[in-house]
Amino acid sequence: MTGGSRGIGLAIVDRFKAAGWRVATCARALDHLSESRADFRFACDVADAGKVRAGVASVAREFGAIDALVNNAVLGFTRAFADHAAARGVTVNAVCPGWVRTDMARERWKELGIDEAKAGSGVPLGRVVEPAEVASLVFFLASDEAGAITGQAFNIDGGMLA
Repeated sequence: MTGGSRGIGLAIVDRFKAAGWRVATCARALDHLSESRADFRFACDVADAGKVRAGVASVAREFGAIDALVNNAVLGFTRAFADHAAARGVTVNAVCPGWVRTDMARERWKELGIDEAKAGSGVPLGRVVEPAEVASLVFFLASDEAGAITGQAFNIDGGMLA
């Protein structure tokens, strides 16, 4: 999984680990992954195709196979990869969160001069999304129960785009 160093990515790692999965994750710098509980961590800038190929190969060597890939970034990448991977029976979907209670959101709120309560007041549900809620959606999409869902984007934003 990409971006497993903090916030939503860290919650996704934790959700899969809690279910007994072995998890590999990457970030642009290895030291960013110090908080991650992933089984295998590696540095990778996903904008560099060669580094992505090398990272995927290292995960495959470490684990023997890759059962799920979480691209914790890029919607166009998801749709293109879904089309490419479908022939192999692999599903690829995007999860598009709104405000999520993370350090990154707190930094953005500060820049905007608002706090969590103000951010949540603009959401129809009246609150920001919890990282664990995003992680649960990602976990479902990686399960066999979602085997016929591919190439889709799922908003998890408390109704902001409703």
